[in-house]
Amino acid sequence: MKVHDKSSRIDLQVRYRDLDSLGHVNNAVYLSYFEMGRINFIIDMDLDFNPESVNFVLAHASIDFRKSITLFDSLAQETWIHKVGRTSVTFRHRIVSPVDGTEFCTGETVAVWLGPDGRKAELPRVFRELAHESS
Repeated sequence: MKVHDKSSRIDLQVRYRDLDSLGHVNNAVYLSYFEMGRINFIIDMDLDFNPESVNFVLAHASIDFRKSITLFDSLAQETWIHKVGRTSVTFRHRIVSPVDGTEFCTGETVAVWLGPDGRKAELPRVFRELAHESS
């Protein structure tokens, strides 16, 4: 079940290379999962995003680990916009089991919008329209 109608959901597959020596998904891999969620969100919301030009960079990332992910876990990730600033957008992420709803982690990434010159620029209005400030 999606968080709300302005969120996107993507199934994730744990790869063997994602694992650490204890057989858990390495903590750094969660940020790659979050990246896949942001890309899927952009596609699902039909945003005009050209991957050949960098439109934003991450300024902050945080993860709250709830339960370790292992190789054979089924995963789904939900991504939505929590809030927007003048030049930044805060994405929320949640990785859960689509089977029983177990929450593996929650997290947040803050992206700063860049103009063609590579400097901070005003966030496009469409991001403001997709914000879900009450999350």
